[in-house]
Amino acid sequence: MYHHIEGELALLGSTRAVVDAGGVGYECRIPLSTFSALKGREHSRVRLFTHLHVLEDDLRLYGFASERERELFRVVTAISGVGPAIALAILASFDPGEFAGAIARSDAKALQRIKGVGTKLSERLVLELKDRVEALAALAGPGQPPTQGRPVEGGVEAQVLADAVAILVELGFSPKEAKTKVDGALGRLLATAREAPGPTGSKASAITVETIVQAALRTRS
Repeated sequence: MYHHIEGELALLGSTRAVVDAGGVGYECRIPLSTFSALKGREHSRVRLFTHLHVLEDDLRLYGFASERERELFRVVTAISGVGPAIALAILASFDPGEFAGAIARSDAKALQRIKGVGTKLSERLVLELKDRVEALAALAGPGQPPTQGRPVEGGVEAQVLADAVAILVELGFSPKEAKTKVDGALGRLLATAREAPGPTGSKASAITVETIVQAALRTRS
């Protein structure tokens, strides 16, 4: 029904964005990657590719920074048992290319790292999407540039960690679980940075909300 919305980014949260278009504020649920693409762009003009999800008397608008992400969202929500919450968790855990790779390898275990995806659902995803691997792979490619965070030099901004915790809570974790997962993910990312070869200033890329959440979702602990 709606292809996209373009207007001023009036409000941005870790899981939602409000776009003022023609004097109307459209609230869109957004995935982690879209939050990263929009961060720092409040009150500037943006475009979100949209999907209107209809469930009985509940209408919800979802917004995406790229058409690839919207298409992956639509592909997976067409599968029985996969709702918008799980689709957003998939987008938080994998980029489209990584997801296509997991399906191509029939790697159901990798899919079980996604919040809300158990053994049966992961196997159903592999089974039902196996013949669409080429189409899924076509979704991979250069998307929105990642939002850069502060380089790893003794710490990460508190707001980055707070945003990561908020996203995990929205995905279904308790605040305590979310905080534990974020702390663990940050520790692993910092350890990897310390072990990487090269000069101190170049041995790690910036740690962002997106990298922390992805690292947190890639472990069951």
